[in-house]
Amino acid sequence: MDLGLPELDGLETMRRIRANEAFLDVPIIVLTAYLSSFQHQAALSAGGNFVLEKPVDFEELEKLIHNIMKNRFRRHRGRLSSITNATAVASSFAYRSK
Repeated sequence: MDLGLPELDGLETMRRIRANEAFLDVPIIVLTAYLSSFQHQAALSAGGNFVLEKPVDFEELEKLIHNIMKNRFRRHRGRLSSITNATAVASSFAYRSK
């Protein structure tokens, strides 16, 4: 999320995203060219999870995204395996019922 968006600034955009319950768990990486401690705190308070300063170090960004995805997978793995098991049982039952 770029804080310097032309129509609606990044802080207000993040507030609107976080106001929607469906997007509470979506990670937001904030990008800004003018990083101050005030702006850093404002970005986190508005709903950002991580703040990076421009110009972006793409290796750092790639590692950050990789870690976010890895942690989300770990967190949801139990829930996903339950869904997968339930789907397999339902499919097995439907197959036997034919």
